Amino acid sequence: MSEILVGFEGDGSGVEELTWGQRRIWSATRISGLSINMGGAVRVPPGFTAQDVAASLRFLVGRHQALRTRLAFTDDGEPRQAVAAGGEMPLEVIDAGDGDPAQVAAAVKQRYQATNFYRDHEWPLRNAVIVQHGAVTHSVAVYSQLAIDAYSLDALVADLARMDPATGEATAPPPELQPLDLARRQRESSALRVNKAAMRHWERVLREMPARQFGEERAEADRSTPRYWELGYNSPAAHLAARIVAARDQTDSGAVLLAAFAVALAGVTGINPVMVGLLVSNRFRPGLADIVSPLAQIGPCLIDVADGSFDDVVERAQRGMLGAGMNAYYDPRQFDALVAAVSAERGEEIELSCVFNDRRRASRDAGDGPLPIPEQVREALPRSAERLQAKLDRPNRKLFVHINDVRDTVDVVMRGDTHFISPAQLSACLRGMESTIVDAACDVSRRTSGGTPLGRFRV
Repeated sequence: MSEILVGFEGDGSGVEELTWGQRRIWSATRISGLSINMGGAVRVPPGFTAQDVAASLRFLVGRHQALRTRLAFTDDGEPRQAVAAGGEMPLEVIDAGDGDPAQVAAAVKQRYQATNFYRDHEWPLRNAVIVQHGAVTHSVAVYSQLAIDAYSLDALVADLARMDPATGEATAPPPELQPLDLARRQRESSALRVNKAAMRHWERVLREMPARQFGEERAEADRSTPRYWELGYNSPAAHLAARIVAARDQTDSGAVLLAAFAVALAGVTGINPVMVGLLVSNRFRPGLADIVSPLAQIGPCLIDVADGSFDDVVERAQRGMLGAGMNAYYDPRQFDALVAAVSAERGEEIELSCVFNDRRRASRDAGDGPLPIPEQVREALPRSAERLQAKLDRPNRKLFVHINDVRDTVDVVMRGDTHFISPAQLSACLRGMESTIVDAACDVSRRTSGGTPLGRFRV
């Protein structure tokens, strides 16, 4: 392995408060003790060189403050974003030798993702190129989520098209809004009004929701080791069924999947209404579409799954999604104070430990041809598959749900705290999502009244 030091410089530097999105990530890393990293490994076009990768890296880091940001801490330990005007960033050059370069790239990506970023002296981006017989085959990039989110990657790819490959110079100005500006903007009156409205909405939900979503901690003998289990479930049948229900209810499949999850979770825990924190990108807000910075925050979605048809629950989920989207942009410090105040008033600690993240973009409502019919849904059921994805001892929320961006299927991953929800309950919740959607697509008259689905999927 060798290393190229890539020099860079860019406009804007200084030290500022963290943005609201950065604060959410910082809070999560403090709980787990681990940085949250994301990235990938890609095959590069023939003839692409290490210097080409270095030029692209230099271009992007110079234009985006987030990529040249480290953390600085006040005397009392409060983090600040510290943006540098220039510096050098390492680019690793790794020779695959006679091995499979794709496997080498995957191993480098895994190493980068599994290693904490040194936030006060390491740049939030790790880069490598994989070389075989003198030719570059793959590029690897992993970022700290204190710097970017998934939509930021799209912004970086789009901005790279503004680099002249011959000169390495920009063909257009850099994005106008940068993280230092955003932190200042979030102290202005317009942002504070949005924050105040979000706090009012959150306060109403905090007073109405069950204080506990998962009941009491399970007996020590019933807990699993490692503590946090990830189960995945792939269901082409749920994808077909969700298309039927979404068309019938004139909504998108996101509301259908969220409703099915709420029904399944209530069926496992016996607790209703279901409180779900939805991850909201916030990029629909003015000026935020193209910024490279973490913007996602959690909005509250309280769903009553009793007394009605599944279509009724879908309609409630749709309303809840709208409310969550409009109230997921706020100062996390004020939010923490609000939760503490309402918990004290209620005389019990409020549990906000269930998060739902619909990652789908390209596949969100993809589906060619006419709507499927119930017979096609039933025929697809044998292709459903459950998988054990991981066992972790990394502290996390009690239940975190991801809907992955996979075409022609519903691919769900649930990560649960087995001190509160057993692996069997995770499995029941995954299968309950599928059966709820399939039943609704094949039998529109099915209702949730009379104690159903509460307790329906208990194990």
